[in-house]
Amino acid sequence: MKSPEEKQSISPEGIFFNAFDYFQARELDIGSLTRIALAAGCPNEETAHRVLASMTEKGLL
Repeated sequence: MKSPEEKQSISPEGIFFNAFDYFQARELDIGSLTRIALAAGCPNEETAHRVLASMTEKGLL
């Protein structure tokens, strides 16, 4: 049986998509998105920045 943490895990990409859905995009900067990702369980700041940069380059955000 999965632990509650495993059941509720979300990818870093999902964290950023949810943040953009919940907040108005103009309220979000890199620092805010990084803090949201870390609070949601992203392993570290470097991973959050890498995922955000990749999503931005791909035009997802």
